[in-house]
Amino acid sequence: MKNLVILAILTLYLGCDKIDPPYQIDPEINTSEKKILVEKFTGHKCSKCPKAGRLLDEIKSIYPQIISVAIHPGSSGLTNIDDNHPYDFTTNSGNEIADYVGLPSFIPLGTINRKNGGINNTKVFSPSDWEEEISNTLNINNEPALPKVAINIENEYDAITKVLTIETRISQLDTLNSQYKLCLFIMESGIISPQKDDEAENGNTIEFQHDNIYRSAVNGTFGEDISLEKDLSTKTQHTITFNELNNMNWTDSWNNIENCDIVAYVYDKNSGEIQQVQKKSIIGE
Repeated sequence: MKNLVILAILTLYLGCDKIDPPYQIDPEINTSEKKILVEKFTGHKCSKCPKAGRLLDEIKSIYPQIISVAIHPGSSGLTNIDDNHPYDFTTNSGNEIADYVGLPSFIPLGTINRKNGGINNTKVFSPSDWEEEISNTLNINNEPALPKVAINIENEYDAITKVLTIETRISQLDTLNSQYKLCLFIMESGIISPQKDDEAENGNTIEFQHDNIYRSAVNGTFGEDISLEKDLSTKTQHTITFNELNNMNWTDSWNNIENCDIVAYVYDKNSGEIQQVQKKSIIGE
């Protein structure tokens, strides 16, 4: 059975309420720190992928501004299930993202804010290039790069009704000369399932902890158009009702929802490059 197609088997209702008038910038929004989204393409049968994940963790210890998500693309041939690897981490949205960024037939690879200039003129970079690309994105002329957009996320989750309401405020901080989109998705950590690993005993880890797994798009794989105006905020609201009866394939019938985060990012509609990203736990914080 398909584990992760949440929009098809898990979501009973998905609504979006756009609050159109612009608002003054919320003083609680962090307007000083630029963050980076790293989309790590991986697979549970990819024996080189855990090493790339550990490398990314080391880079994140240097650059805490990084928000990373693990996408298991179905096209890689290293993500299919069998008796030894029964957990299906693939999603339709993950496959669409892989196609969009130009992912070839091998992994591990990753995007850095979906910048251009990756291997074979794609948006994906080899692990050996990640740290340099991240450093170049966060620093311009030896000065910290400042964000042109700020994002604030507020979540409200009702454990009884399984209703999750996500409110975002997007603020334009500097001049922008393009069209932009807002995209939200859910990711989950703490999933225990086998993983091939070149550096593990016998080349396989039975109880491997999979973190930051791409679970589902909230407002479509590539999000929605937003209107930005300098020094003002735009507010959006999305509501998801989770159907627990159709929830067998999602970890422990949502007992692990405390391990889930909402990630929101704003990107240039024309170039695809991400301007800013933010995450917030569904429960906590």
